[in-house]
Formats: sequence, structure tokens, C-alpha cells
Amino acid sequence: MSEMDDDFNRTIQDYDEDIEEGIDENADLNSSRPTSSMSTGSSKSVSGSRGPQKSHPVWAHFKQEMIEGKVWSFCCISNCNYKTKGVIVTNVKNHLTSKHKKEAQELVSEEAKRKESNNSKCKSLKRKTDEEGSIDKFLSAKKSLGKAYSKSSEKYRNLKHKLTIIAACTTISQNAIQSLEFKRYIEECDPNAAACIPSRPTLTSWVIHFRYYHSSLGVAVEKLKYLAGKKLLKVAPTRWNSFFYVCNRLSKLKEAVIKVCLERAWEIDFLWNDVELCRDFLRPMAIATTFLEGHKYSTSPSVVPFLLTISEHLQDSEKKFGRFKNVCENLLGELKSRFSLIMDPYSRNFDSTFLICTMLSPLKTTELDDELFSTGKQRLKMHLLSPSTSITSIRETLSSSTSTVTSTEGKTSVSDGLHTSNKKEEQKIAAQQALCKKRRIVMTDSSSKSQQQLLKEEIEKELEEYFSYLDKNLNATDLTLSQEDPSHFWIQNSLRFPYLSKTAFDFLAIPATSASTERLFSGAGLSTDGNRGNIGPKLLESEACAKYNYRELFKDL
Repeated sequence: MSEMDDDFNRTIQDYDEDIEEGIDENADLNSSRPTSSMSTGSSKSVSGSRGPQKSHPVWAHFKQEMIEGKVWSFCCISNCNYKTKGVIVTNVKNHLTSKHKKEAQELVSEEAKRKESNNSKCKSLKRKTDEEGSIDKFLSAKKSLGKAYSKSSEKYRNLKHKLTIIAACTTISQNAIQSLEFKRYIEECDPNAAACIPSRPTLTSWVIHFRYYHSSLGVAVEKLKYLAGKKLLKVAPTRWNSFFYVCNRLSKLKEAVIKVCLERAWEIDFLWNDVELCRDFLRPMAIATTFLEGHKYSTSPSVVPFLLTISEHLQDSEKKFGRFKNVCENLLGELKSRFSLIMDPYSRNFDSTFLICTMLSPLKTTELDDELFSTGKQRLKMHLLSPSTSITSIRETLSSSTSTVTSTEGKTSVSDGLHTSNKKEEQKIAAQQALCKKRRIVMTDSSSKSQQQLLKEEIEKELEEYFSYLDKNLNATDLTLSQEDPSHFWIQNSLRFPYLSKTAFDFLAIPATSASTERLFSGAGLSTDGNRGNIGPKLLESEACAKYNYRELFKDL
């Protein structure tokens, strides 16, 4: 192989590296890179100093056109036609080195079979593959060209520029035709060709002229990126409330977005009606998830009301948002199957925890329907009157035994002269025996039974008073805004409803989601960052509390 052949091979190698840098970021860059040259009948192969020669029909046709002086003509690649197979952004290098190489190898194998069937020897099959002998003409003519196409020459730069444009066309051929902006330009060139995907040479010439047309405006790169599939608004595969905030922000900045697009000469046509439609459809879900992830108020009472609100919104949306009919039906079915455990009283494994939390929030009870409201009354009454949950009297009885258990532990620790481990085990056993004894006394003593009966009557009376209060204030006429957090209500009415207030504080402390806990852990992790092992639990708790509530703690300073 001559020096000029090696120079051309290096040129093709450099072009492949340039394509790797210019292709779409979303393309697969880890694909295998074929290194074998096109097989021929002879044992010789055309290879250069940096690897084997790229055998590609595009290069062969382009070489022939270049030799014949048709460098500016791009009709040479008429064999590269594309059909619609969905919106596919193809890796340029993969496409050029796999698909066309396979086609070239098939042509070679067919030629070899035909020669063998005619009982003729396959001598120099590479020279006879192309009927016009473009490769031979190129190799013979390239020797006379000398260094006309060296890397420093202007012809080489022009050649590289044209090949880059061809690579861009290969990447964007499927996406360009779907762009409204590019369709308008196509209609100006050929109105009849806008309804179908044009051939590769036509598309190539259009993109080249399109680039030159916009080069004076300084937005050629942006146009090519836009045609390659890089839109201004790209939906991320995250939760729906994130998509809501994107649509909501875009709707608020509608005029600014249009102004920027006009200043940059971006002829982008947004479907603003669809953006606002998605925003209105997703608003209840976004409000619910944002509220339930809070940490400075009780979130558990709002779980059931939010689920009812979303269900009603989806039922109304089937008529209001006709385009989302299938989405509404699927979401309603998903809500029923996923949340029937806390929403359906007739469910086999119904859990009334969140319903009781709602019943302990006077303002949220107004959002329940009649069936859930009556079920909530029954479940709250069952919870307070059941023996397993009548913990109030048991706690008071057991609290008086704390000093007795402590003294017992002290005696055993003094009397024993054993090792420390034995002392701890015996202290545990003594404490457990003392607690079991006190519980047995509470559950079996006749006087405690009479006290439990009195306690039951007091709880029933308190429940009736609370339910009558809820029925009387069903429209929330006397509920102030300060009572939006039910904790304020139970603090103000702790003397009026002593048993209910204690139960309410236990239930209202249940978080609806783990978001607040995760934020607290993150804050604690930041507090201990760089100080591993040097901070105690009390100091860590103080720092996390101060960091979490610094606005309330220092608002008066």
C-alpha cells in the first residue's frame, strides 16, 4: 500500500473520531467497533498504519464523485434511503460501520457465488465488486492528486465539513421530519414532499441548505441540536407532582419563554393548551403529596380526605378532560385496589388507623362522607373501650410501681457478689417479674374491675359529647383557622375531653409519609459530618432540633 493510501485511511479514521464527538449525547457510545475490512477474493487487504480500511459504500460512492469533480453534489448517496420505524436516533458510527458494511459484505458474497457458479476463479474480487470500478479509479487517481487532500489543505477541510453534514443527516433523519419548524422549511422547498419522508439525498440537501440559511443568524448549532431531538421541554421520568411543577412554572413564564424564543429566532410552537390541561389535571395530586410530606403539622388526619378528593377529581375529569379518560379509569382502579385497606370498611383486612386519625381532627371530619363518618365513630369507640387499648388506668397503676422496681433492683445488685454480667441479667429478671406481678394485680383485682367499669362509662359519655360536638359543627362554622392543626384543638380542650386528648396525641403523632423522617436523618447526618465519634446523642438531638426549627426559635431575634 502506498503512502497516499495510508493517508486516506488515516483521514477516514479521523473522520470516525470526529463523528464520535458530534453525535447525540443519548446515543450508545459503547457499541462495538468493527475492525475487519471488506473481504475479497484475494488474500490481500487494504489497510493503513492505524488499522484496517473502512469498507463502506458511502465512502466508495463519495470517492467516485470526488474524482469526477462532483464534490458539491450529494446525489452520490442515493443508496441510503430511510423508512419510518418510529422515532429512532441512531448512532452514526454504528449505522455506518454495521448496516452498510453488512450490505457490502452481502454484495461481495453474492458476487463470489455467481463467479463460482460460472466456474471462474475469483481473482481480485474487490476490483470487480463495483460495476463502475469506483475504488480502482479512486486509488489510481489519488496517486496523481498528491497531497491535495492532506489535513492542512482547504480541500480536506471542505471534505470533512461535507462528511460531518452527512453524519448529522444520518442521526436526525427520523426526527427532523417531525419538527414543525423543519416541516415549514420543507414546504417552502417542495410542498408535495411534506407529507412523506423524503429520500436520503433530498433530506441531505435540505439540511445543508437549512444550515446555510440560518448561519447568518448564529443559531445553526442550536437548530441542528433541536432537530436531533433536544427539545426545550423534556419530561423527566419522575413522579407526577414533579411534572405538575414543570407545567405550572412553564405556564407562569409563558410570555417570557415566547419572548426568548423570538429573540433567539427559535420558531418553537408550544402546545400551551395541553400544558395547562396537564397542570389542571395533576394539581390535586401535587397538593396532596406536598402537604402529606410536611413535618410541622399533623399529616395523618389528611390521608383519607385527600384520597376522597382525588377520587372525586378523577371521576369529574372523565367528563372535563376527555383526553384523559383512560388515565382516569386506570387511576381509579389503582386507588381502589391499593388503598382499599384504609378506605373500604368492608375490606377483609381493613385498617382503621388513618380513619381514627381523621375522626380526631374536627376540621377534617367535615370532608368525610356519611358512610366513613359513621364507621369512624364506631371504630373510635371500639378502640377506646376495648380491653387491649384501655391503657390509661394501667399506665397510672404501673407508674406507681416504678419506685418499687427500682428498689428491688438496688437490693439484688447489693446482695449479689457476682460479676457485672450476672448482675445485669438478674436485674432484668427482677424487673420483668415485678412488671408481670403489677399487671396481674391490675387485671385480676376486683377493685380495678369496678374502676374499669367507671372508666368505660366516662369514656362513653365523653365520646357522646364529642360526637354531638362534631354533628353540631358539621359545617365547621365555629372552627377557627388556628384549629386547622388538630393539636391546638386538643390542647385547648384537654380538660373537657381528657381521655380523647391523650388518645389523640398518640394518633396525631403518626406521620403520613417517611419524608419528614428522612429529612431529619439527613440533617443529623450533616451535623455529624466531619465529627464522627466526637458528638454525643444529646448534643446531636439539640443540633438537629435547632437546625430543623431555626425559624421558629430565632424569629424574634
